[in-house]
Amino acid sequence: MKRTNKLAIWAAALLVAGVVWLLYPARGTLILEYHKICEDASPYAVSPAEFDKQLQYLADEGYTAISMQEYAAAAAGQGVLPAKPVVITFDDGYDNNYTEALPLLERHGMKGTVFVVSGYVEQYPGYLSWPQILEMQRRGMEI
Repeated sequence: MKRTNKLAIWAAALLVAGVVWLLYPARGTLILEYHKICEDASPYAVSPAEFDKQLQYLADEGYTAISMQEYAAAAAGQGVLPAKPVVITFDDGYDNNYTEALPLLERHGMKGTVFVVSGYVEQYPGYLSWPQILEMQRRGMEI
């Protein structure tokens, strides 16, 4: 076969694969990772308004927020996931996870998982306190 024919076949195969990928997206669990939900210029920050828009998009698209523990249980064959699961995580345990993220998650009927750096709790400004962590957990957040 001539080189141009081989290239045309590969190009057609890639085109078909791209169309299939767009029409039939991969199944799986969407895992989102955040740090700060605040009006900060940091690359690790998302404004509350933007976070609210993202949660609304997830709700409009039919996603159901699950905890990391629920995801792990299902992956181990010990549970069943909803049709469109999403795990919403927060790293480090910033206090705005309590003051900003939690109310927005609740407004959209969602929950999240907070990975707390335990040595920072009540030790540095801007990090969660133990009472905030307990309240978040009481309100459905996974710590």
